[in-house]
This record gives sequence, structure tokens and C-alpha cells, in this order.
Amino acid sequence: EQWENLSPLLFPVAMFYSMAFVASSLGGIPELIEEEVTGLLAAADQPVDFAEKIVRLLAQPDDVRRLGESARMKALKIFNSQNILNQFEDFYQQMKGK
Repeated sequence: EQWENLSPLLFPVAMFYSMAFVASSLGGIPELIEEEVTGLLAAADQPVDFAEKIVRLLAQPDDVRRLGESARMKALKIFNSQNILNQFEDFYQQMKGK
């Protein structure tokens, strides 16, 4: 799906910069973006849903700040080198056991 292709690169960068954003609820995106916690999710085929959520963020700077800060904290937690190393080690241990 064309709209899922940027997510592996775009979302972690935006999260590190404490940016609040609206993303589609396609594919693995909801695994990274938690509705009302680290961002807002909209149905991919519902442009009105996207528009309403974008307007909401424009009108509510406190929500933008809260969502952005939560997104940054999540990014720092899951995208750090030690966490990634641990995940690889766990994966390789599981594969070795099979």
C-alpha cells in the first residue's frame, strides 16, 4: 500500500522531534502510534476524519504539546540502541532454539 511506505522512516523522526501528528490506521502504524497518547489515527479512506483531527490539533496547542511529548518519550524508549540490541539478541536466541 502506497500510504504505508513512509512510516518506517517518518514516524520515528517526527516522534524524536516531539511532533504531534495524524496518521492513517493502516498496517503496522497503530502499533507505533497510540490513539490519543502518541498521536491521532484516522481511517485511511476517510479524508473528513483526517481533516477533523488536523483541525483539532491546530485549535488545541495543549494537545499538540502533550501528544508530542508522549511520542518523544516512546521514541526514546523503543528506538534506542540498547533496546534494539536486546531485541536482536532475543530474536537470535529464539531462532537458535528452533
